[in-house]
Amino acid sequence: MSTENRFQFAKSAALDEVMLLKASMSDFSYGTHAHEEFSFGVTLSGRQDFFALGEYHKSYAGNVIVFNPEDAHDGHSGGESTLHYKMLYIHPDQLVPMLESAGVHQAKSFRVEKVLQDDAQLRSHILGLASTSRE
Repeated sequence: MSTENRFQFAKSAALDEVMLLKASMSDFSYGTHAHEEFSFGVTLSGRQDFFALGEYHKSYAGNVIVFNPEDAHDGHSGGESTLHYKMLYIHPDQLVPMLESAGVHQAKSFRVEKVLQDDAQLRSHILGLASTSRE
């Protein structure tokens, strides 16, 4: 496997303060860490392996990954192929008003229970928002 590790951050052109990470990883690994933002990502190709919320996960191409703020997790490329993924980081101060506008009750305590998802509509929305980034 060739070594290919690239990480590119950009701001969203659609929403202030929303950050986008475009990542390619072949032999890089993240140690255990957490974010203060909600993290919404899509595995584009390859496989992303990670430990989160007491479980080991394998995210294949097309899977959606969601981390709540302060959810500790690690991560690395699994398998032989280079991992490519996109991840949006949205601070709770930005997400809560959107959830309230959508009629979500108790939006301030909103949490996503399932880290790894196979949801075509959510995947489409994440990739759509990711495509509006300012380089």
